[in-house]
Amino acid sequence: LRVRNKEQWIDFPYQTLRLTSRLNPKRIDTELNFRGDRLGQLQVITQIDPLPQAKPITGSFRLSGLDLSIARPFVPMVDTLKGQLDGSGQIAGSLVAPQVNGNVTLSGGQIAGPELPTTLEDLQLQALIAGESVRLQGSWKSGKTGQGTLGGTVAWANALDVDVQLKGTRLPINVEPYATLEAAPDLSIQMNGERLAVAGKVFIPKGAIVIRQLPPSTVKLSDDVV
Repeated sequence: LRVRNKEQWIDFPYQTLRLTSRLNPKRIDTELNFRGDRLGQLQVITQIDPLPQAKPITGSFRLSGLDLSIARPFVPMVDTLKGQLDGSGQIAGSLVAPQVNGNVTLSGGQIAGPELPTTLEDLQLQALIAGESVRLQGSWKSGKTGQGTLGGTVAWANALDVDVQLKGTRLPINVEPYATLEAAPDLSIQMNGERLAVAGKVFIPKGAIVIRQLPPSTVKLSDDVV
C-alpha cells in the first residue's frame, strides 16, 4: 500500500488482507482479516440478510495495535507522534446505514513539535461509540507538572453536533521567541452545524514575556514613574 504525500510516496507494508464471503439465499456471511506491522490488526465479521430492501446487517469488529506514528509524515508541524489504537464493538442497522456500537482507546499518546505551543504526553483517550454519536473521555500530561482532561460528546445524526469540555492545570505554553507561560484552561467548546462557540476561562498564573524591540511610536516612561 502506497500513499502519495505531495511529491513523496510513503509505503505501508502489510502481511495479510483477506476477504471471505459465503453467499446463501437468505444469508451472506463475510469475514475481513487485515494484519500489518504498524497498521495493526483488524477483524470484521458480518451477517447480511439479502432479502429485505434495507439489507439488515449484524456483526462485530476488533482492532488492535494501530500505531499513530504512521500518520506523522502527513502532519509536517509535528516532529513526534506516538500512540496505539485498540478497539472492539458490534455492527447493526442496514448495509446502507450501518450502526456501530463499541469503544476505541488511544494509549501512550505523544504529540510534540517546534511549531506547537505545547506538548501532549501520556495521552489517554477513550471513545465510546453509540450509533451516530461518540462519547470522549481523556487525559494528558505536559511538562513536569502540567495535566489536562478532555470530555464530551460528538454526534452526527443530522448535522455535526459537538459538546466538549477541556480543563487543565499548569500547562506550559511556549511562543517562540518571546513568551513562556503557564496556563490553566477551563473551556466549553460547542459546535452545532457550522456554528462554533467557545466559552469559559483561561488563567495564566505565571509567565515571562520578553519584548525584544519596541516600535518608534511607543510612549516612553516619564522620570517620575516607579
